[in-house]
Amino acid sequence: MLTSYKPDVFDSLEHFFTARDLLGQAPDNMAELGAIVRRHGLQKQVGICLLHKHFDLADNERLVEEFEGNNACVRPTAEYSDAIPYMWKVEQNQVSGEWVWFPLEFVRLTDAVAATVERSEAVVNNAEFLKEIASKLSELGLTEMFGISILHRDAIKVGEGEILVESTDDEARVLTFSAVRREDIDAATLTQTLWQFPNADGFEVGAMCSHCSHCTHCTH
Repeated sequence: MLTSYKPDVFDSLEHFFTARDLLGQAPDNMAELGAIVRRHGLQKQVGICLLHKHFDLADNERLVEEFEGNNACVRPTAEYSDAIPYMWKVEQNQVSGEWVWFPLEFVRLTDAVAATVERSEAVVNNAEFLKEIASKLSELGLTEMFGISILHRDAIKVGEGEILVESTDDEARVLTFSAVRREDIDAATLTQTLWQFPNADGFEVGAMCSHCSHCTHCTH
């Protein structure tokens, strides 16, 4: 059910503003998706993510995340041999009908993400979960909108009154995840991009995206 990276799959992702607008028009189906995550006991391992891209990649590039202080920066790079996928999109093979999960984004393996390998294995080795979540996304007509993401940003400390925000520097082609005080950012500019399901019902915000032309949270 898992396969290797395919540039065409990444290229087919909606750009952020289109994905944001589609999300606003979509019914809230997170309860059904979260129930599947909980049923398989994967609340601490995986969340549901909004599929989107902020800029295009060359065929030899991958988006790879690295941790820098209390931030995480995601950049295109052709050097990714020491990185593992954390975000996946499902598509159905038109011949066999089988669900196939394609990796989209990667994280470089360091001490900061020591638990990520174990979490990833718990998810990617659970064929029943992958099949069930794929079937539900298809049933809801959401395979182009949502995917799955391994929870791996423990190294970013988010304090009381703070939220995890993804900002974008289009010119430098870098995405930055930082803990930001809620009062310092206009809520109208935020779009939820990650849903987590730690409790018996409902969900928690895993990350928000605020699109800006220049980010100052990390060095380039």
